Amino acid sequence: MEESLRSLPGVVNAGVTSSFPFLGEGWTSDFKVEGTAIDDFGIDVRHRSASPRYFETMEVPVLEGELFSPLLRPGDPVPVVVNQALALRYFPNDSPVGRRITFDREPDEDSYWYSITGVVGNERLSASQEPRPEIINHLIGDAPRTMRFTVRTVAAPHLIVPVARNAVHALDPGIPMGKTRTMAEVANHALSQERFLMTLLFVFAAAALLLTAVGLYGVAAQGARSRRREVGIRVALGAQKGALLVLLLKRAGMVTAIGLAIGGVGALASGRLIESLLFEVEANDPLNLLASGAILAIIALIAGYVPARRALKAEPAQVLSE
Repeated sequence: MEESLRSLPGVVNAGVTSSFPFLGEGWTSDFKVEGTAIDDFGIDVRHRSASPRYFETMEVPVLEGELFSPLLRPGDPVPVVVNQALALRYFPNDSPVGRRITFDREPDEDSYWYSITGVVGNERLSASQEPRPEIINHLIGDAPRTMRFTVRTVAAPHLIVPVARNAVHALDPGIPMGKTRTMAEVANHALSQERFLMTLLFVFAAAALLLTAVGLYGVAAQGARSRRREVGIRVALGAQKGALLVLLLKRAGMVTAIGLAIGGVGALASGRLIESLLFEVEANDPLNLLASGAILAIIALIAGYVPARRALKAEPAQVLSE
């Protein structure tokens, strides 16, 4: 089937695997490297199966060693490749190529040993998690019940789909085929929950910022209006209006600075709660915090400036008679 898909017009390459990136599927196990201490073993390592052309189709680089051969002869040991995350964690000062591993924590005479032929680049099996240590088995030696074919095309994907389905049915009309999706659709689906949660958080954050701005403006404006009589007396005694305006804004700015400092500490603390939902973005991004603080500071200064200007424009006798 892989060769049939590769031969289709507009297809650059085709491969097959037991699980795509972002789907979070596969099984996990412990593993043991031949020749290591009895208490030295790996835990919770993910497994997949794939053909060599899968890595070529997905353009996953071979960092060390080589991919296993496309076909296996009967009786040949099943080869595996490992990803970069596994190599860095379990072979930090050595090369894993050529080493043998088994999926038993305590090997015995019945344990099956796999030979590592190469190290490949990392792929994200989960959109919201960093790449985990992974062992990829030769698909022929460990064929899953469900296989997923990857096809790289130069033509529009929707034009290839019916042709690919016909090619599969030509091999065996009884083969059931699942849904066909582009990798962009797979990624979007994998991120749908995180995207929904972040949209919800954005709506709540925008509403909170709006309510904060309205409340801040009201409090600052009320504070400035409450000093209207004081401003009138100072002007009547000869105070300069410019100096009074600076004084009023300075006091409003001091209160705002205290509020921003308290709010900043709260934002830094609460940012850790949403850290798991973010990808390549810091929970406490300095730019976002500074932008939010600047917006609130500007609103506070406007709220203090407008009533202060009105008080300074009023006649002192009129203000004192109110």
